[in-house]
Amino acid sequence: MPAPTFQTVIDDLIPCALAVVTHLRAHGYKVKIEVPDYAAPFTPTMTATRGSTWLHLEVVGSVDVERLREWVAYGKSVSRDTRLAVCVPSVPDVPSAVILTLRRIGVGLLVFDGETVVESLQAIDLAMNVELPRLSKQPQQVRELLGHAYEQFDRGEWREGFENACNALEEESRKYLLRWSKTGRIKVITPRGSAQLTTRAIKRLTLGQLANAFKNILAPTSLDVIIEQALTRINPDRIERTHRRHQKRTEERLRRNVGQHMWQIVNVLKRL
Repeated sequence: MPAPTFQTVIDDLIPCALAVVTHLRAHGYKVKIEVPDYAAPFTPTMTATRGSTWLHLEVVGSVDVERLREWVAYGKSVSRDTRLAVCVPSVPDVPSAVILTLRRIGVGLLVFDGETVVESLQAIDLAMNVELPRLSKQPQQVRELLGHAYEQFDRGEWREGFENACNALEEESRKYLLRWSKTGRIKVITPRGSAQLTTRAIKRLTLGQLANAFKNILAPTSLDVIIEQALTRINPDRIERTHRRHQKRTEERLRRNVGQHMWQIVNVLKRL
């Protein structure tokens, strides 16, 4: 593959730009050079796409924060997974205050040391604007259950954060069902009448089957109903994310629903 040519990169930074192209392609991105988008505020050095993610990247000698803020405003105005990063030839050239600003506004930072490209700051999905319940205000057990998921949301890994939160809700719901089934308080309706679920049967239930078990409780409490509704609502997007994660419909639906799902998961875990 012939080396790309650049019209907007000064000669001293060409090795840096070429190294970034190689780095992105090695990580599965398709890279296009200086593609104009007349809706965007500027023409980036390169635009890289992988699945549903669009990464606009600029190779610069120094970081222009105000220019990046304009890029970020654009990224927050589109509907697809849009990320922004800059690459500089050496990290000492970037003041610590600028690095903190980049982290705060969600811009990635790549550094070229003359041989390799290193990701110093991860670019986040600027178009995903979800505000979650404050984790610091939740009970300790909820903080322990969802701490990792929240860290993933902070890093822009909101899909993975959703999966972890679903796992936490599934496990706590299973523990709840096990506990009350053992006491005899929970019995489920079956074609032959009511029955008490065994520990083995409960442990083998998928999230969807767990939702059905709660739905079929003979004399449900209000909490039983709340858990069933949460599991039922979340399960379709959890299935799509697990089995059809690369489909456009899955991405669009999860982007639309993930905020409400996370609020529901937090509220149910608080009750549990």
